[in-house]
Amino acid sequence: MSTLVTILHVVVCLFLMLTVLLQQGKGGGMGGAFGGSNAGSVFGGAGASTFLRRLTAAAATVFMLTSMILAFVASRDAGDSLERYSNSEAAKRKRAKEAERKAFDTSDAGATATTPDGDAGVTIDLGTGAGSATGATRQRDRRQRDRRGRDRRRGPRRDPGRGRGLGQRPGRRHRNPGPGRDAAGHAAHRGLGATGRRDPGRDHRRPRHAAGRPRRAGRRLGRQARRARHAVTAMRVGFTKLHGLGNDFLVVDTRGLTAAVAAALQEPATVRWLCDRQFGVGGDGVLALSAPRTTGAVATMRVLNADGSEAEMCGNGIRCVAKFLRDRDATLGDRLVIDTGAGPLACGVALGADGTVAAVTVDMGRPRLTRGEVPATGPADERWIDGAIAIPGDPAGERRLTAVSMGNPHAVVFVDDAATVHALARQVGPALETHAAFPRKTNAEFAAMTAPDTIALGVWERGCGITLACGTGACATAVAACLTGRAAVGQPITVQLPGGPLVITVAADYAGVSMQGPARLAFVGEVDLTDRARAARPA
Repeated sequence: MSTLVTILHVVVCLFLMLTVLLQQGKGGGMGGAFGGSNAGSVFGGAGASTFLRRLTAAAATVFMLTSMILAFVASRDAGDSLERYSNSEAAKRKRAKEAERKAFDTSDAGATATTPDGDAGVTIDLGTGAGSATGATRQRDRRQRDRRGRDRRRGPRRDPGRGRGLGQRPGRRHRNPGPGRDAAGHAAHRGLGATGRRDPGRDHRRPRHAAGRPRRAGRRLGRQARRARHAVTAMRVGFTKLHGLGNDFLVVDTRGLTAAVAAALQEPATVRWLCDRQFGVGGDGVLALSAPRTTGAVATMRVLNADGSEAEMCGNGIRCVAKFLRDRDATLGDRLVIDTGAGPLACGVALGADGTVAAVTVDMGRPRLTRGEVPATGPADERWIDGAIAIPGDPAGERRLTAVSMGNPHAVVFVDDAATVHALARQVGPALETHAAFPRKTNAEFAAMTAPDTIALGVWERGCGITLACGTGACATAVAACLTGRAAVGQPITVQLPGGPLVITVAADYAGVSMQGPARLAFVGEVDLTDRARAARPA
């Protein structure tokens, strides 16, 4: 309103000045307007025209002074109004930013990430403070980027409360010096003086939001969201690869992981990817360690086959786990108990010259000999020793089989020619593994006696396929050899596998079986579970 009054005053003032100039041309100039020789007029002039000229000149002078005063008042009021408006907008932006930050902090309470794969999604809880990469967070981050883009297109914000005295009018778009800047607009707040050198007595930190500079609302929120997405996508899990006679495993201690990550690690799709020798790390299985279940045990071993299925027990695997635990903690001593799907098993370790475990002797427990314990079809309390079986696709037609369980089922077939055991395991083993006589499938062993105390053995392992060694398979074969009179109980029996020998001793009353063999470290590594879907074998 004050601006409109000022404009009207200026228009009237210009009109009166134009009138004076026109009358000056008629009556002898400006001097006649104030001091002419017309003696009969009110102001000393003789005629009405002289009076009119003086009155017009006086009015023009008054309106000119009034316009100048009003213009000064209007400019100050305009500056104050714009400053109040700017402060109000700043307050709104601050409140909006605080609300967004509070919403972001609230979303951090339980961030999750879903990793897709060919079979099913794996949801992994990162826990409190790990950040959030939900759709809402990404939308907030996108809105902040759009807002920063609008700020850049609009240019620097107006700051009418600053810059006066530098020849800048309120309301004009200009680059203000802002706090800590000199009249030339140099960044004095960075500690740079006229010579461009830093002033050691000044705070060199840049202000969080310098006046006169575009406000980048949400910049901090965007960085937090990016860090949260990085935390979600980077889920690295350490593993140790060990092998017993070439039967190799990835040992993972889940006791140091969250429950959700540990569960995701043991998903069948994850196990298949890890054990893939071309697209993953490669191995015959994953051995997941968790807290012990029984008193006196040091850990629990879960055996996950390369196809993602679970096995009750693994002889080579338990030797690898015993080495893993003892090499990490020498206070465990030379004998430790490990819980398995077949119950707690005691392991005795023998150290090598380097002070690490070189060989492990495992008390494998009592062999299960009845059909119900294996399990196999037929009378549950009956033993299956040298029983006839027809294997689909086997050119031999019918073979003699002995069924033994060492916590997991085994079907042992003895042949005469030791040179054929590995070929038979590869060719006939898959059909024997899935034979209808074994409701939970079975490990298939083809063996030949090369001496009274030596057995040549080829193994098709359930869930893994052809393998270089199988500890439970060697134990089951030694038991079958004793049951069929091919070997003697109570005496060490050497079982030759493609990966090397194992020494098996069967107790005289079949109350227990001991296995002695090496365990070796292959390497230690780290895997990112989020790479699984991208790196998995194509369907």
